[in-house]
This record gives sequence, structure tokens and C-alpha cells, in this order.
Amino acid sequence: MTDSIQILCVDDEENILKSIRRLLADEDIEVLTATSGEQGLQILQSTSGFGVIVSDQRMPGICGAEFLQQAREIVPDCSSHQC
Repeated sequence: MTDSIQILCVDDEENILKSIRRLLADEDIEVLTATSGEQGLQILQSTSGFGVIVSDQRMPGICGAEFLQQAREIVPDCSSHQC
């Protein structure tokens, strides 16, 4: 049995996050979502095992680039992508 991949998706638009969940629903992937960079950082600090982080660039508060920079400090071995 293989462990599922954990992905964290961060976007301030909830419809985008719902779409990503629907797209990956049939895959062996656990999708966690956050509606802000701050919430994403809290999830990263309290949950382990992320393989991929996807972030929107333009968000209120912490922008995507700043979020991913801080995320790398929390989970340095995780792949990240900014859209």
C-alpha cells in the first residue's frame, strides 16, 4: 500500500480551491486548502508530509512569493509552484 501525496493549495478564491479538489478527487492525493497565506503557514506548521505546495501570487496579506519563501523555511524538502 502506498501513502497518498499531500498537496497544499493556497488561494483567496474559494472557487479555485474547489475546482482543484474536484480535478484531483479521483487521484490518490490528499488536498488541503487555505484561503490565505497566513492560514497556509498555520497548516504547514501543524501538519506534516506535504509533497507539493501550490500558491496564488496575488492574495491579500501575504503574497504568493512571500508565502512560498516562508513555507520553504517550514518544509524545506517540499516542491512548490506559484501561479
